[in-house]
Amino acid sequence: MRGTRWLIAAAGLFFMTRAGGQETTARAPGTDFRALTWNIWGDYFGNPPSEREDAVAAVLTRYAPDAMFLQEITPNWHKAKLFKVLADEYGMVGADETCYTPLLYRKAACVLLDSGFELYHPKLDKSKGFAWAVLKLKDSGRTIIVFSTHFWWQSGAPSDYIRTVNASDLRGKLEKLRAKWQCPVVGGGDFNCESASDPLQFFVAGGYASAQFACADASAVSSEHGNPVRGTDNKYHGKPTVPNYTKNDSIDHVLYTAAEWIPLRQRLVVDQDAMDTSDHSPDYADLKFK
Repeated sequence: MRGTRWLIAAAGLFFMTRAGGQETTARAPGTDFRALTWNIWGDYFGNPPSEREDAVAAVLTRYAPDAMFLQEITPNWHKAKLFKVLADEYGMVGADETCYTPLLYRKAACVLLDSGFELYHPKLDKSKGFAWAVLKLKDSGRTIIVFSTHFWWQSGAPSDYIRTVNASDLRGKLEKLRAKWQCPVVGGGDFNCESASDPLQFFVAGGYASAQFACADASAVSSEHGNPVRGTDNKYHGKPTVPNYTKNDSIDHVLYTAAEWIPLRQRLVVDQDAMDTSDHSPDYADLKFK
C-alpha cells in the first residue's frame, strides 16, 4: 500500500540531525497521544506543492502523529498527491478545497465519532478557520476532541482584535463540544501570535496550556525560521531558527486542556527536509492522560 511504502522508506531516516544534537522520532515513554501541527507554506509565492509534497509526506510519516493539524492547505495542495499518499494511514477532516486547515487522524489509533469545519470570517479571509473532530482512542477507549486552526495574519491593533475574536469563536465551539462529550481537548495551529498575546492568554484563562511553555522537555527557539530560498540547484533550502528568536516568538502552538493532560515532550522538527519545505517548523507534543 502507498502509506506502508512511505513508512518503509522513512525507516532509514529514523535518526535526524537537529540543532543541538540527535533527535529521535520515538515517542516519550508513557505517551498516550502524539499531536503535531504544521503550517506547510501555501503556494502563494511560486512554490508549487509538486516541489515539496514528497518532503512533507516524508516528515509527517516519519513522526507518525496520532493527529496532525495542518494550515495553508490551498486548493492546489488538496489536488496534490500528499493526501493520497497519507490516505492508507490517516483519515481526514476538512477534505473539501474550501478548508485550508484540515486535520488528519491515524486510523490505526483513532475512531472518528463526530467532526466539522467552520470559517472565522468568510468575507474577510476564506483561508482562516478551524476543523474539529471527536475521536475515540482504540488503546485506552478514551474520547478526546481535537482541532486545527489558523488565525488572522496581519499585524497592528485592528488585527490583534480580529485574532481575539478568532480565539473567542474557537474556544466557544470547544466549550460546547466539551459540554456534550465531557472529554479532554488537544489541538494546534498557526495562531499568528505569541503565547503572551491576548488571544493565547484567553485560552490560558480557559484552562488551556501551550506545550512549548508547559513542558520541561521543550524546544527553546521560535517555530518560524524564514522562507526557504531557491538555490542554484533550483531547489528550496531552509535554515533553522537563529537562537535569538526564542520560544517567546513562536506563533505555532499545540494547546491542550491542562487539567487533563501531562506534556511529556515538545519539539520543533528541524530536520533538513522540514526546513526546506516550509517557513514554519512542524511542532509536536507527546501527551499523557492525567
